[in-house]
Amino acid sequence: MLKKVITLLLTAVLFLTLLAPAAYAAEETTEETEETEQTRPDREAEEKEYEGTLGDLRWQVEGTTLTISGDGTMEEGCPWHVHKDTIETVILRGAITNVAADAFSDWDRLKTVDFGTALKELDARCFMGCDELETIYLPDTFRKFGEECFRDCEDLTTVYCAGGMPSFKSNCLWNSNQITIYYPVSNPWPESAMTELSANFGGRIAMIPSSGEDMLNYLQELEQPQTEPETAPTEAPTEPETEPATEPATVPTEAPTEPPVTIPEGLVEATAPPETEPAQETQPEPEKDLTSKSWIGLALIGGVLTLALAGILIVRSATRKGGRYED
Repeated sequence: MLKKVITLLLTAVLFLTLLAPAAYAAEETTEETEETEQTRPDREAEEKEYEGTLGDLRWQVEGTTLTISGDGTMEEGCPWHVHKDTIETVILRGAITNVAADAFSDWDRLKTVDFGTALKELDARCFMGCDELETIYLPDTFRKFGEECFRDCEDLTTVYCAGGMPSFKSNCLWNSNQITIYYPVSNPWPESAMTELSANFGGRIAMIPSSGEDMLNYLQELEQPQTEPETAPTEAPTEPETEPATEPATVPTEAPTEPPVTIPEGLVEATAPPETEPAQETQPEPEKDLTSKSWIGLALIGGVLTLALAGILIVRSATRKGGRYED
């Protein structure tokens, strides 16, 4: 009877010994699968769309340029966010009257925006955190800076407004730089409203009247593609030639003829400094999983028990046969 019990125990120990490596291998396979799922790139990002529609508007990506065309308002939920890491230029074509909230927030590579000729307002946070933006031009139809629409655009220093004084919502132009706003001489902004605006932004905004020449130059730079000048081969001159000096031609600039607009009440909102974001806490490293070591220890214990039970069986067998081994 004792021999049968020992045999059953020996069988169980052997089974556990064989089961431990299999369980350990299964555990490693599970961990590798989890790591693969965590590091696998998003399939939607891999299968990017380069054109589509948003309401009545159509958009298309060519190289580093995003062109949005159509008439009317831009809806929220912009589908072109998958290209935020490559787009450097955004162009609005047609009669688009607004830029939707969060449409281009945190686009780190965006450098230039052509707002077209029909823009009326910029919705909340539409260009917040676009660090590469330096200069923007707003057409004479523009009337409203939405909340935080250009907040934290660290390189933004120049704003051209071709029309009457728009409405400035809270923190719309808040960054760490001094921002200069040019407005047309033919349509002067109210002195009291400009004083209040400068005070609300802590003196970081300066408003300067402009004849329109610098605005025109900026628009021409947007329309002309930047091309590298061709280098012509140089030849040794045989005789020095003297060219008569010519004076550069002066291009007359026409001042805008738009009549002054009436400034609505509540034009400038009080702007509080942005709150300092708390520093991110350092998360402790996760504890190492000791499951694999437990399986190794279990396998070693099973082996020891197997050898011990085998020895007991051998000794018991020898005892029954008179205490000696027979050939």
